Amino acid sequence: MGASYALPLGRGSFSRTMIPEGAEVAENEAPTIGGNIIFGDYFATLGIPLLGGRKFTADDRIESPPVMLVNETLASRFWPDEDPLGKRVHIGGPDRPAVTVVGLVGDVRSGSMDAEPEPRYYRALEQVSWPDAMFVAMRSAGTAEEAAAGLRRIVTRLDARLPLTDVTTAAGLIESSVPHRGSGRWCWQSSAPCRPHWHWLASTAW
Repeated sequence: MGASYALPLGRGSFSRTMIPEGAEVAENEAPTIGGNIIFGDYFATLGIPLLGGRKFTADDRIESPPVMLVNETLASRFWPDEDPLGKRVHIGGPDRPAVTVVGLVGDVRSGSMDAEPEPRYYRALEQVSWPDAMFVAMRSAGTAEEAAAGLRRIVTRLDARLPLTDVTTAAGLIESSVPHRGSGRWCWQSSAPCRPHWHWLASTAW
């Protein structure tokens, strides 16, 4: 199970300017890159492969050196023909602390199934002071009703005051993004095999 501020196919989003360390780029010309805040086994739950480096660990805390993961598209844009691991960037302005790339992950489609993957970076929830609401993602082989009930029990054990809304399946997420495709199967990226629709998604507020 994992949690994230945004989900593929347009559920939640934010972006920040990003400048690679050492690059001579005027602040008003810095590219704006989409980001995501994640927690737990987000990548494994959604089937996003780790292609290099590492995922976030318990050592990545607010008092630790800031780290990030990037997708293939971002890595090829900023560091073509180079290993992105160990590279550093300034997020949100040149005066912000440099953040080190510690992992490379596969692309996902953030807008629609027909759109090309966009550059994307990921930060650990434990290293940022926001957000106050996130999507929870989990795997289940049961029915939607069974999965939703199980997810509500988990959230209630964490904090009975947390609301849980907008429960759906990954197949439902795709159908809402591309209404004319109702195949009941999903695929985050064109190079990945399609998998049974056993991902269950919901949003909650901290």
